[in-house]
Amino acid sequence: MEKVGVILANWNGAEFTIPCIESLSQSDYPDFVTIVVDDGSTDDSPAQITRRFPNLELLRQSTNLGLSQARNRGMERALELRCDYVMILDNETRVLVLITECSPC
Repeated sequence: MEKVGVILANWNGAEFTIPCIESLSQSDYPDFVTIVVDDGSTDDSPAQITRRFPNLELLRQSTNLGLSQARNRGMERALELRCDYVMILDNETRVLVLITECSPC
């Protein structure tokens, strides 16, 4: 089974990111990791996310480097974790369809 890395960028957006992670947690795909890259949030959203999902991969950037840089950092981490595929989602996404199979394009 191929391992999938799901990348979410967060910037002061726990109210969006937490429901997104909750929707991902309903997936029946057996081998995926959610990686949240906090892009220099100035609120307590990283703490909220960590409290809610203590085992989540949360990467913190000290300053806001922009969405592209946050996504790139998440992809780097996915490769470090030996993910076969990477899926980038906006943090306000809600996953309604369960991932059951992953195949090459």
